[in-house]
Amino acid sequence: MSGLISSHEPLTRVPILILYPHSRCNCRCVMCDIWRAGDTNEIDPDLLAEMIVDWKALGVEEIVLSGGEALMHRRIEELLALLHRSAFRLTLLSTGLLLERHAEAVARTCAEVVLSL
Repeated sequence: MSGLISSHEPLTRVPILILYPHSRCNCRCVMCDIWRAGDTNEIDPDLLAEMIVDWKALGVEEIVLSGGEALMHRRIEELLALLHRSAFRLTLLSTGLLLERHAEAVARTCAEVVLSL
C-alpha cells in the first residue's frame, strides 16, 4: 500500500491539530448527540501550556477548536490568549450561541470562525 504511513514509522509532522477544549454543547442539533453527554470535560490551560513545546516540535501551525462547544469552556478566553501568544493560527468551530459574550477575545485571537447552523 504505497503512500500510506506505516504503523512502524513515527509521526514527524502534524500541521493542523484539532482540539476539543470542552466536551458539552448548548445546542440541540438533531444530527448530533454531543449535547446528551452527561459528563463535562475541559482541558486545563496549564496542561495545554506544557504541551505547546511538543506541538511546536511536531510542526503544528494551526489549531482548530471544536467540541462540543468550545466557548462553553470556563477559561476559554485564557485558553485562546495562550494559544494565540504561542503563534498558532486559530480556527474556532462554534454554534455561535456564545459568540457575542466572547466576541472581543475571539476577534483578537482567532483567524477564522466557522459557525454551524
